[in-house]
Amino acid sequence: MIAIADKVFDETIHLIKIFDTTPLDEVLDYFGLIRTKRQIFSILTDHITHHRGQILVYRRLEGLVPPSYVLF
Repeated sequence: MIAIADKVFDETIHLIKIFDTTPLDEVLDYFGLIRTKRQIFSILTDHITHHRGQILVYRRLEGLVPPSYVLF
């Protein structure tokens, strides 16, 4: 599970690096909801935070020490 999460995070970092940030106010259909690209990035950030929290709890329950949180 951790390896899969690491792979997804690496892919996400790559996507963000190549993403054209100029049209962030462009509107898209996001699963039937009309959202700007800026809103979608905010939703994705919240979603990633949710899953990171789940992984940290899982690691603690398995007796593993999760990595330190690094502010950026």
